Amino acid sequence: HGAAQSMAYAVTVAGVLQLGFLILFALRAKMLPGLVRPRLGPDMRQLLKLMGPGVIGGGVMQINLMIDTILASLLASGAISWLFYADRLYQLPLGVIGIAIGTALLPGLSKAMSAGRQEDATRLLSRALEFGLLLALPAALGLAIASGPIIGALFQYGQFDADDTAQTAMALSAYAIGIPAYVGVKVMNAAYFARQDTLSPVKIAVICTVINTIGSLILIQFMGHAGIALATGITAWLNMTLLARGLRKAGHFTLDDRFKQRFPKIVIAGLIMALVLVGAVFTAGPHGADLNVAANAVSRIGWMLGLIALGVLAYGASALLIGAGHWREITAGLRKPPASPSA
Repeated sequence: HGAAQSMAYAVTVAGVLQLGFLILFALRAKMLPGLVRPRLGPDMRQLLKLMGPGVIGGGVMQINLMIDTILASLLASGAISWLFYADRLYQLPLGVIGIAIGTALLPGLSKAMSAGRQEDATRLLSRALEFGLLLALPAALGLAIASGPIIGALFQYGQFDADDTAQTAMALSAYAIGIPAYVGVKVMNAAYFARQDTLSPVKIAVICTVINTIGSLILIQFMGHAGIALATGITAWLNMTLLARGLRKAGHFTLDDRFKQRFPKIVIAGLIMALVLVGAVFTAGPHGADLNVAANAVSRIGWMLGLIALGVLAYGASALLIGAGHWREITAGLRKPPASPSA
């Protein structure tokens, strides 16, 4: 009880500190906006009009989560917790990669579209999808293959026992299938928003929520709680496909030659990483399985870190060797921000 209260207070304090840092850096950059009396002018009406579907879209996501929770409550005791813990790890790459790329993409894409610079828009969309896939694919494969060691190292303490680790790992592997697709969804949503079309993504989200619910009802008959996670992962690909189809119909989904050349190379690098990780787990055999649920927390953590390091090395080396990515692009991004589309 005391620990839970402390964590709740820590979240509040962290929020205040985050706001303080934002104000500080905005002041340094001389970008802190002043307070003005709000007026319902044409611009504000347009903003509210565009915000409406976005608010509804946020509600659709919560409804989907509520339905999944209700379905999980009908299953074995612990199903809700297994899905919750798996979802926390599943959301990590979505937040770090998908939301970050989508947020960074929107301003540049909006400027390119408003100025009629279709080449710049194509380049921005292609780079966002390229780098999103470059980061999301290894994250998905790593979480799927090493789900047992990851869950065991992070959560198997106290009342969370070896069986909970196994059940949560099943859910995480199923969720991981949809990670690259959901990153693509974030990028494509930005493409819709840049064209001031906030309604189409919401319509697609509603359709996907209905299909996700139907899929969950079917898959839980065979896979239990993992069926709910698998339905979510599969629906992510449907969501991305429908968004891409809508953009293509409108003539706004064009990928450049560089993306077409690098896409298969990224996939090959991901497959090499997957083979290395599967080989490591297979070679470890029963010893590796024992480490997943070992009573010694140090052993579990060491096993997880070892697999993560192996995956990073395998993917990074293969990506650089076959040209899925280039070191100069990474170092250039670290040294300075990318040039604006108008540069």
